[in-house]
Amino acid sequence: MLIVNLVPSGQGWFPINYMVTLACELLEAKLIDLSDTGTTLFTKLAAIVSQRKASDAQEETCLLVCASPTDLLGIYKIEGWRTRFKFLAAWVIDSFWLEWIPMSVRLANPFDCIFITTGEHAEAWHRITGIDPIWLPWGTDVLRLGSGAEVREWDLLRVGRQPMQWDDDAATAALAANRQGKYKAFHNGLFRAGTLSDSAIKGIADQSGVNYDQLQKDMSDPKFKMVIDQTYALASALRIDGTPAYIVGDQLIPGAVELDTLKNLIDAQRAKLGGASAPK
Repeated sequence: MLIVNLVPSGQGWFPINYMVTLACELLEAKLIDLSDTGTTLFTKLAAIVSQRKASDAQEETCLLVCASPTDLLGIYKIEGWRTRFKFLAAWVIDSFWLEWIPMSVRLANPFDCIFITTGEHAEAWHRITGIDPIWLPWGTDVLRLGSGAEVREWDLLRVGRQPMQWDDDAATAALAANRQGKYKAFHNGLFRAGTLSDSAIKGIADQSGVNYDQLQKDMSDPKFKMVIDQTYALASALRIDGTPAYIVGDQLIPGAVELDTLKNLIDAQRAKLGGASAPK
């Protein structure tokens, strides 16, 4: 079996990369990491024209682990993929980005099976790819090595990749507080707090002048979860896996930098555009 990892190596993706490593050990699979390679236009067009041909003579199975639907293009990077594999599967982590499903996959889907993490998009994936996806919700204990319970002994770092029941409510609460015009005060209160339990959030709401009953009602609005999920997915696409991170023009600067360094970067970008320098 071959497992192809197309997931970034950043901190926010560590749980996924760890699961990939564990799967390789348990399944005695060969691992290929293609997370930092691209796919040419010629390769994409060739994939549409010359479709995959599977036969009983083949024995090898391949699983692509994809950060987003765009990474489904990774199969075209595998030498001999059209005739090499008896069974070809893909696991798409941020599967809610339906518009990112590549055109080559839409026109000539090479996969026998696609796993997705968002069950509400199963029908759309079927319509676009022509096969029924398998929903693996966050918390799915596929290998029966842990607990699928909503309550865990250890708290989990929120990286946007766990079941809704495990989500912390801080980000959602901050967005909901904005409806009462109290985003800044509530946001600053969250950063000053040592822990973010329900009682702590209520205390921050009281101190910030936020109506807690209305806050709880607004937090149930699915629009907030969608905003948060899209924000995490965008950060993932930009390879931003923590804060602080800066985008200056077309340049990504991960991590903290000195003020003078940041000003110099801004000056360099403004010079490209013929603009004024950053204030000293």
